Amino acid sequence: LLKDIPFSSTLSDGSVIGGTISVTQFAYTNGQLLATGTINAVATINGTTTNVIQTFTTPATLTSSTTKAASCDILFLDLGPIFLDILGLTVDLSEIVLDIDAVTGSGNLLGNLLCALTGLLDGGPLASILQLINQINNILAG
Repeated sequence: LLKDIPFSSTLSDGSVIGGTISVTQFAYTNGQLLATGTINAVATINGTTTNVIQTFTTPATLTSSTTKAASCDILFLDLGPIFLDILGLTVDLSEIVLDIDAVTGSGNLLGNLLCALTGLLDGGPLASILQLINQINNILAG
């Protein structure tokens, strides 16, 4: 997935470098997300062409790729059809679905609070981050 990503750049002195970058591993160390990989490039500096193969480790930042506000599930209740007969009064209710989500973001005080409270029930942010990093590493390795 993150293998052989092409890049090219012209430096301020006119030197040109281009090639591919492959990210082979993510790690969470000392509170920081790190990406490790390999650069395979050809650099032309002062008219001399040089092949470059270099490993790297660099801090990484995760950002959202969409503008949709983050949300968390508060309650999902799905009741099938209900038939009631109360002393001759019959009531037929179709399926009832109640889906309550808390939306986080600026100005969404209740949504922010409820998402924070539901987050306390999780295994903790570090456990979640480590689990995601392990899943990403498995995908990159396979």
